[in-house]
Amino acid sequence: MIKKVLKYLAITLVWLCLWQVAAMIVSTPLLLPTPIAVTARILELCATGTLYMTLLSSFARIILGLIIGVALGVVGGTVTARYKLAKEFFAPVLAVIKSTPIASFII
Repeated sequence: MIKKVLKYLAITLVWLCLWQVAAMIVSTPLLLPTPIAVTARILELCATGTLYMTLLSSFARIILGLIIGVALGVVGGTVTARYKLAKEFFAPVLAVIKSTPIASFII
């Protein structure tokens, strides 16, 4: 058990060191802040209560986007399954979306 914890701590420390080195190489805090700066900012936001409101706001937008996406998907799927013209109309767009790699949507 202790070995497992030490292994995870070592892995975390290595990643934090790599992050620190990368931040020093970039040397632009706006693009890549240091882990210490991020930790300090998180603690500052926790102390003022701003962090929790920001997280709640972000979570609400994510849930709203999910609900809208599911609703549009169900309506769109139902319409294209029911009406041949709708299926033919959206076929080119769906072909492009299907052939696009998933990673490009993330970026």
